[in-house]
Amino acid sequence: MEHATQQKAIHTSPLPHQQSANESETSLLNAAMSSAQALRALLGLKLAPLGLAAGQDRLLLALEEHGRTSVTILADVLNVRPSTVSKMLDRLAERSLTVRSGDDNDARRTNVELTDEGRALCRKLRVLFENLEVDLQSDATDEEAKCMKEGAALLNEAVGRRLRRLR
Repeated sequence: MEHATQQKAIHTSPLPHQQSANESETSLLNAAMSSAQALRALLGLKLAPLGLAAGQDRLLLALEEHGRTSVTILADVLNVRPSTVSKMLDRLAERSLTVRSGDDNDARRTNVELTDEGRALCRKLRVLFENLEVDLQSDATDEEAKCMKEGAALLNEAVGRRLRRLR
């Protein structure tokens, strides 16, 4: 009986160092972090030939979707700080992929938009993402692919809510 009580204490403990090896390997946080790390590495390899770093792709595609917009809106869309967006935009502007301009209605606000070169790169990004999506789902059944998408969306929403509370 004492052994069963000890096992239960280990399984219900919120401290990661007290979890069993099997539990640690299957925890949501561990699985999500491992997947994020692997996806970032894979994406980095796929983006390198385009001269992009991970994160810049999402920024370019967000700009394509939203059109001329502010740094603050882009930061909200990407779940990052405005300063992070601003730094990425500096690098993209150096490559003539984006351009900043003043807001027509508020002189204090700066907007950003894609250049023709940026729009051309977005077309390449969409093809890259479509191919990567097919690759990632190639070994999954339709039901498994649906579950992966739904689970990833739920996790993204939960993490996004917590980030907004902390910022």
